[in-house]
Amino acid sequence: MHDMVHDFAQSLTKNECFSVDIDGAAESKIDSFSRDARHSMVVFGNYRTNPFPATIHSLKKLRSLILMDGRLSSVNAALPNLIANLSCLRTLRLSWCGIEEVPSNIGKLIHLRHVDLSGNRIRELPEEMCELYNMLTLDVSFCSELERLPDNIGRLVKLRHLKVSNGQFVKMRGFEGLSSLRELDEFHVSGSGEVSNIGDLRKLNDLQGSLTIKWLGDVKDPNEDWGKIENLPPLGKLPSLEELTIGRMGRVGRVGRGFLGLGVDSEISIGEMTSSSSNTITAFPKLKSLDFGFMEEWEEWEGGEGGNEDKTNISISTIIMPSLRYLEIRWCPKLKALPDYVLQSTTLEQLIIDDSPIIGAQFEEGGKGWPNASHTPNISIY
Repeated sequence: MHDMVHDFAQSLTKNECFSVDIDGAAESKIDSFSRDARHSMVVFGNYRTNPFPATIHSLKKLRSLILMDGRLSSVNAALPNLIANLSCLRTLRLSWCGIEEVPSNIGKLIHLRHVDLSGNRIRELPEEMCELYNMLTLDVSFCSELERLPDNIGRLVKLRHLKVSNGQFVKMRGFEGLSSLRELDEFHVSGSGEVSNIGDLRKLNDLQGSLTIKWLGDVKDPNEDWGKIENLPPLGKLPSLEELTIGRMGRVGRVGRGFLGLGVDSEISIGEMTSSSSNTITAFPKLKSLDFGFMEEWEEWEGGEGGNEDKTNISISTIIMPSLRYLEIRWCPKLKALPDYVLQSTTLEQLIIDDSPIIGAQFEEGGKGWPNASHTPNISIY
């Protein structure tokens, strides 16, 4: 029954799309479909021996091409001609195809909107990709050999979704131009402004979901300007951010008001963060989950030490993390205290403190921090 339904659907859309499983008779199978096809999915049954079907090159009107299980060496050789012939492509999915190099002529596919190169063996992307001004989605996750993104990636002004997570350090720069970006899974920074500048995040006001910042402390020049990397960027101004993980930032010793977007050093206009009431600023308005980990030199989180928040330098009232539900502190051995805006939170449901002995002792039952946080339903100390 499933095959009958599939065949029936295929017959109705034969002039628009086709899906074909290739296990030997590649050309004959593709030849049976119309040259006017707009969408194609090709599944390779025996990826080690099957050649890439050259017939696909003749599908001039193709708008979507999806290769699945295509880990055969012939894909690398076929890519330049494939790109040269399929100039109408809007969607190109070549995930886990064993690709080692992306041809520079990909910049000629001016209609491309969605590109998935995940799971391949590429080391870098050609600068010509930055000419794809209509691109909305770029996925290079799980490309374990990827070393850098194009220097001019900021020219992709329409880009909304970017996935780069691969477990390795990827050099990133020019992100200040990606003002339409809504999804960014990871941002990698080093201490050198010549590579990945954490300040590039300032203009990404539409980011949503989760964001992981990695490797700020992985620097090689001990004489560089440490003032640029010892302070977290003003992430509090991101209005849609819901989850934030910050880890392995070994040079950060203090988290201050700049992190909230309230400090004078944040380069953020107060007006940019003002809520519907002109007398109120909300930092991290939608943040639900916050995770700090492996910050060996972090000692102060402004507002800690059991004192009150110092608001004398701000002429209007502030609301900080009004939606926070989850907070985890892992391997922050020098951190002395949590800020009052965390301790007094009425929304916090779970607090986890792991391998952070100073604050861990405070929040054991009977510790000096316990009265301030005892209203939190779930507190775990490890």
